[in-house]
Amino acid sequence: MNDNLERLFSRRSFLRRGSCAALGLAGLSSQLFTSRAMAAALEGVAFNDYRALVCVFLFGGNDSGNTLIPLDGGQQNYADYAIERAGLAIPRSQLAATTIAPVNTRGRRFALHPSLKGMKRLFDSGNVAAVANVGTLL
Repeated sequence: MNDNLERLFSRRSFLRRGSCAALGLAGLSSQLFTSRAMAAALEGVAFNDYRALVCVFLFGGNDSGNTLIPLDGGQQNYADYAIERAGLAIPRSQLAATTIAPVNTRGRRFALHPSLKGMKRLFDSGNVAAVANVGTLL
């Protein structure tokens, strides 16, 4: 018991704990000062154009091969998609209602899964975009 108390209240322990407390307090006070400065700088500024970036990461919860479907052109077209997806491919006749306008696709056309008609409306209004081939290479 005495050894534990001596270690707890030793000069080395006191200096270590005191240094950690001082660094923590310095970081907290710096953050508070920065927050006050930002609040003062933004006071009186009206934000009329609210925008949000929403990223949805579906780790294993989405069959991405049937979410954004290639229709023509490029290295992969519908024929390649149908061969690769075998029994999972969506028939081309069901994709007409969800074909999206080519924007920054070098002329390639894509369609969404037929159950994503609500998402197609967001694409058409310019409120949604697809970002493909993004991620780690592990």
